[in-house]
Amino acid sequence: MVIGDRFVWAHFPKAAGDATLGMFRTFPKTIVHADDAASPAKHTRFADVADQLQGKLLVMNIRPLPAWVVSFAHHLAKHTGRDRAPETIKELMGTLSPDGKLLAYCDRGRFEVDRWLRTEHLADDFLAFIATLTEVSPRARRKIGRAGRVNELRYDRELSSWFTPEDIERLYEQNPLWASIERAADATYA
Repeated sequence: MVIGDRFVWAHFPKAAGDATLGMFRTFPKTIVHADDAASPAKHTRFADVADQLQGKLLVMNIRPLPAWVVSFAHHLAKHTGRDRAPETIKELMGTLSPDGKLLAYCDRGRFEVDRWLRTEHLADDFLAFIATLTEVSPRARRKIGRAGRVNELRYDRELSSWFTPEDIERLYEQNPLWASIERAADATYA
């Protein structure tokens, strides 16, 4: 989590959070508190700092739902000793609630995210956001533009390797909150 004078950014798992934290650190004057990338506290939810949210913009990252499920499955496979992520993905299709994970970060709707940073457009979205808080020098802009992925697992990112079109349609039907957030985030930056 990163807390500033005017914002609170929650590090949602498997949505380029460590990369985003690095981007925030390019603007240290905007930061009041930032959890270390190696600390489990980095995944603090809004409810856990409710007393620090008053009057601040709430910010989180979002990525396309199928890409998030694949990333989350590979993360689980790595950290649970499973050999094969494909089985984990198929299991997750039936048991994981991505909408539930989003709702948990927002305390079941008690807190509403004001600004979504899209993982697949992270540098541009981050720069658009941070420019509302502070001046962005050409040097800082270049640094953010060159920022790469952090803690990236290596796996096939082609969604058709993991899902049929019907699987993807079903994923979005089962997670209407996520689908609406993706649409709203895309419209924000259109």
